[in-house]
Amino acid sequence: MKHILRRALSITLIILFAMSCETSVYSQSKEPTIVEVADVDNPDLRLTLEIYPTEIYFGDVVFFATYYNNVSNKTIDKCLDFNDYPSFITYSNSVTITSPQLEHEYLWRPENTSGAIPSMAKRYVSIPKNEKRLIGMTDVELPPLEDWNDPFWKELREKMTPDGIVCQFQVAQRYEIRSVKRKVVFSQDILIKPRPEEETALLDKWFNDTPKNLFPEGNDSTKFSKVNSLGRDDGGFIVVDGKEYNPKHFVRSVTFKKPFVPNNPTTLEGWRELDSKFCDGTLRDEIKYTRLLLEYLEADDVDKAEYSKKEMTDWIDSLPKFQRQFFFGSLVKECFWFYNGTPFAEKSKGLMDYFHVELTTLNPRYPRHRHLESMEPTTEEIANGSKTLQDGCRMWIYNGPVFTETLAAKIVQFKGPNRVTVQYRNLRMEDLNIDQFSKEDQKYIQEMKDKNPSGGLLNSAGKH
Repeated sequence: MKHILRRALSITLIILFAMSCETSVYSQSKEPTIVEVADVDNPDLRLTLEIYPTEIYFGDVVFFATYYNNVSNKTIDKCLDFNDYPSFITYSNSVTITSPQLEHEYLWRPENTSGAIPSMAKRYVSIPKNEKRLIGMTDVELPPLEDWNDPFWKELREKMTPDGIVCQFQVAQRYEIRSVKRKVVFSQDILIKPRPEEETALLDKWFNDTPKNLFPEGNDSTKFSKVNSLGRDDGGFIVVDGKEYNPKHFVRSVTFKKPFVPNNPTTLEGWRELDSKFCDGTLRDEIKYTRLLLEYLEADDVDKAEYSKKEMTDWIDSLPKFQRQFFFGSLVKECFWFYNGTPFAEKSKGLMDYFHVELTTLNPRYPRHRHLESMEPTTEEIANGSKTLQDGCRMWIYNGPVFTETLAAKIVQFKGPNRVTVQYRNLRMEDLNIDQFSKEDQKYIQEMKDKNPSGGLLNSAGKH
């Protein structure tokens, strides 16, 4: 009975709060806006941008995807396939935001959560008649928390009007057909409206309270994330059933920082309170996702669990179709983690059963590359337990973009203060972020660096 009364009170407060947000951006269409451009040499091929929403509050999230769209009755062959390219490569240096009311412009840079720069071999595909093929999809915070005081966003806040400011959201999409390289620029107006003052003040506080060393490090095209190297000392670990968990497993995307370490609530009650503080919009959706997931995982009896599961699945089903795929993808990924590494296996299975996803058939690695077997030690080597392997490689523990990985590799070069080049058994090389190795491996790498102060290529790869 207490549970029902608490729910009723919570729902009443949420309704009253929503009524206070009379200009809610949720009054707009739930369908994505579609922008199409024909290929200059082939009118049968259209390049398509789908974007949602086109009216937001300052700090909200915009989702977009780009497609090849064959509008003819014949197959178009030899189109460059981007499906193996992560978004931080596909959309680096490609999203620009401007406004005729502002002097500055903003170049958005995607965040590389793996710390790696994969070498992608080109692969080509054919687009069957009357079919669309995804080029890539990602989401953009306007602005990301780390860019809160970027000159463009600072100027926008200063010049914000009650009706908002119209900005041009431009995506430069490169593509290639039959070895001819092309680029198309999509442009769509986004109305950015003022966020209620109390919410804006909270976002401002989150920015000021985040140690700058916890924000991603940027270069000209991408940002290198630090979310995989965060530990309990950085704060923000979420308590569920008396145990602490890394918050990256409870937010939709590890790059989403409104809020993240060290500002995020660490209890379900804290997330409930935060959910009640924001007007409806895509930022609140991110908060609600975490709150609903924690409601389900914290439920301490069968009836509560069923109620919470229905609340979460109903909410995901109610999202606009275009937005829903982003949340669904994150939920599947994290449910696999909960299923394999936590006491929440049965609850994870319950969620995925609803969506007809078989957890045991998913690839637990979500590998960053093909040919993963060339990156891993063998089962026998793992069982043996020795860090040093017979072929001169070493066994490393690396906190990858989704899961912790066990790698077999040699360090062949130090690149700057925080990166190393490793070589796998198939002789392929890759740059990795030192902070994402285990603490033991970081200590080992530091010892190697001390014995090789000049950096550069090592004489005997991985040995010292």
